[in-house]
Amino acid sequence: MNSFRNRLLAAAFALIVLVQGATTFALLARARSQLLATAAANMQGRADALRKVMAVRYEVAATSLAALTREQSFGAALAARDPEALAPLLAAQSTALRAQFTTLSDESGRPIVPATGLSGAALEELSNALRVASSGQHVEIHTQAGTTTRELFAVLGSRSYRLVVVPARTHERTSWLAAGFALTDETAVGLKDFSGLDVSYLTHAADGKTYLASTLPRELRPRLYSIPLAGLDAVAPQLVDLGGEPYFFALLPLDSATGAIRAVVQLPMRDTTARFERLRLEMLVISIAALAVAALIALFASRRALRPIDALVLAAQRIEQGHYGEKVVVRGGKEFERLAAVFDSMQRRIAEREARIVHQARHDQLTGLPNRLAARAKLSRLLGERVPVGLVLLDLRGFKHLNASFGHELGDQVLREIARRLSGAVRLDDCAAHLGADQFLLLLRGSGVEHSMATAAQIVRGVRQGVLLGAIEVNLDMHAGVCAAPEHGTEAEELLRRADIALQEAKASGTAVCRYETGRDETYRKRLRLLTDLHAAVLADQLSLVYQPKVQMGDRRVRSLEALVRWTHPQLGPIPPADFVPLAEQTGAIGELTRWVLRNAIAQLAKWRAAGLDSELAINLSASDLSDAELPEEILGLLARNDVLPRQLQLEITESVVMRELDKAVRVMRRLREAGIRFAIDDFGTGHSSLAQLKALPVDELKIDRSFVRDLEQGTRDDAIVRSAVELSHSLGLKVVAEGIETPAAWTALLRLGCDYAQGYFISRPMPPEQVVSWIHEANARLAGAESGTAQVRVLTELRGARR
Repeated sequence: MNSFRNRLLAAAFALIVLVQGATTFALLARARSQLLATAAANMQGRADALRKVMAVRYEVAATSLAALTREQSFGAALAARDPEALAPLLAAQSTALRAQFTTLSDESGRPIVPATGLSGAALEELSNALRVASSGQHVEIHTQAGTTTRELFAVLGSRSYRLVVVPARTHERTSWLAAGFALTDETAVGLKDFSGLDVSYLTHAADGKTYLASTLPRELRPRLYSIPLAGLDAVAPQLVDLGGEPYFFALLPLDSATGAIRAVVQLPMRDTTARFERLRLEMLVISIAALAVAALIALFASRRALRPIDALVLAAQRIEQGHYGEKVVVRGGKEFERLAAVFDSMQRRIAEREARIVHQARHDQLTGLPNRLAARAKLSRLLGERVPVGLVLLDLRGFKHLNASFGHELGDQVLREIARRLSGAVRLDDCAAHLGADQFLLLLRGSGVEHSMATAAQIVRGVRQGVLLGAIEVNLDMHAGVCAAPEHGTEAEELLRRADIALQEAKASGTAVCRYETGRDETYRKRLRLLTDLHAAVLADQLSLVYQPKVQMGDRRVRSLEALVRWTHPQLGPIPPADFVPLAEQTGAIGELTRWVLRNAIAQLAKWRAAGLDSELAINLSASDLSDAELPEEILGLLARNDVLPRQLQLEITESVVMRELDKAVRVMRRLREAGIRFAIDDFGTGHSSLAQLKALPVDELKIDRSFVRDLEQGTRDDAIVRSAVELSHSLGLKVVAEGIETPAAWTALLRLGCDYAQGYFISRPMPPEQVVSWIHEANARLAGAESGTAQVRVLTELRGARR
């Protein structure tokens, strides 16, 4: 069934079946429609005749009643309002008309001669019906005899009646003479005998029950209750399934004065359906026979028509297997010959396209160099041949910034120029590859580590001298990581990973070229584990904060602290912040770490404030934090939710962090500064900012780096640097914080130099939050009375000793 021959044959046969089926279906639908239309027209004709018969019967009854009103004896009795004289006349009239009752009522519907055979409730309902008739709500009917009468139907008790009502006038008073004809099975049978239609009356009495009089078979009558009679039409018959038997239904309009009466006529469609079933069977037999003949013809024709396709199938199989040399020739008609020519042209183009795709799949389109896939395959072949090979992994630092600043067109020109230089720097047996946007790889056949290091150093040195593109000179920074086989491994993935480890070491240390050192895999894996576990630790709230106090040296009071994050790994134990914070910065995870610190530190400020400690708190921000335009709203939102004043929060940033993206950093800082949050420059003296840039920053404090404070003594270069920093800060209106105070000499020197705040292990090591309040209260109380520097040193020494 999966062959084209079988599919074509199946498609042809399916088309024949579809056409034959559609034709047969259309003919049957047309025949059924005509049969139903004929039956409907027949039923409409019978229903019209039935309505005429009912009208004639009504006119006969109305004429007879009108004749009675004109008799002298009736008029005399009516004028005298003599029921005893009127009753025999009405009884004789009822017998003559074969009515169930006759009655005479006054103009308001009150009986003069009550109807016999009706109960009290039925008599009351009859009075209501005659009152309706006398009120003029029903249309008057003028018979051929000139009689004016009214016809209506009413439910009296549990039975429905057809009422014929005529006026009887005497002395300008109008009475109403009525005859009632019960709608019974016998009444319906009489109508069926004349019209050939089944007649059914459904009566909804006042007691909530439904009564039925019908000519239908007894077993089908209950089905009438489930048919929605309200949807039937008085003109167009509708086909209804009645207990498995098809019937045409039509509604006969009745004017019911009391209760609800439905008159429905039915025409059984069994004979019509049987004729249609015979016709359908005949047409199905004819269709099946035609399909069998068509299938035989299609099978014979397909065998002859599909022979050229077999030849094309063989040619396609050759092309599928990659054999493109044999010419495709097929005979069997111009169409197939043209198709064979197309096949022949196609296999030539496939061969050319495959060669082009293979080249594109293994080469970078921008530089023309082999890509990562081709470089890995090349390295695997060299390793399989047991040939020594050196790997040099090169990275252009700041390439993304170059694209963002000058556009991708200039960036593409730089990459092409670097690729040209690398291609010229390697031998014919070597390989220069472009691995990604800013990474290149050199595979140096037969080279060891030393030769690879020398080649890498030469290339990096040349790139760092700049790239001249027309009249534009672009300054670039490049780092390289080097490893070699078999010294550092014999597997391609292993060597590529170790070259990347060496490259990351070069970037982290600022070295131009770095070689892989045995054992760094463990450090690399540890860094990866720390990065993964740090993310989990932040999500699971497994970090903690400690707080180091800062003393205001002028009044010797502790007014602020610095929040420092700590991480105790479940397996590795305490991880120094110097290990995981830079790792988070390099990998972009610093944002979620900073937000964790902000959430918990601000919440802790709120707890201290509730405990009566109105302290200020400093928190460190990274470069990526300052480039986040959403950070100000997040910080202000945290302050508002925790009811913490903006003045209680200070954010510390380093010079180098601000200078990376100065404009963005200044915008973020100013937004927070306007809200009342203060800023401090951390590690002042180790960055590269100019005084003009420093003046433009919205900062309040400068923190002198601990490297200038640790061994501070009078007369040293550190003393001169700190003095200059203090004087510069005060001239700019900034406070000065000295961090890293570890000795009494440093404390004394900072007092002498006029430093504003002091922080370091000599004052206190970072402490958990539950110890902060008691320590600050004790320190403030004891330092307040220490006027001299010697006394302050003694107090701080005692405080530090008390916490050990």
